[in-house]
Amino acid sequence: MAELSNNLSQTTNKVKSFLSRMLSATDWQKLWNKPDLEVITLREASELLSMSVKALRMHILRGHLPAYKLGGKIYLKLEEIEKALKPIGARAGKGASQNNKGGTK
Repeated sequence: MAELSNNLSQTTNKVKSFLSRMLSATDWQKLWNKPDLEVITLREASELLSMSVKALRMHILRGHLPAYKLGGKIYLKLEEIEKALKPIGARAGKGASQNNKGGTK
């Protein structure tokens, strides 16, 4: 039984090694369901943010969100998506009032 488990483990490692050389980083991460994705596609970002692809494209075109094109696909960095998100509500209002001490808007 231990030998069978060892053979299965070796085979799995060989398959992972082969696939990692053959697939793009994003496809590789999707295949193995890794939660630590650093780059996602435009469609994945639209699902993550619950907004349409068209709306997300407008944010990119207006310069609110950096994006990268490779092989006909548009990719976004999760870190840059987080930076582009702006807080609203009491916290945002407090910062805005501190920056607006002169009374002009």
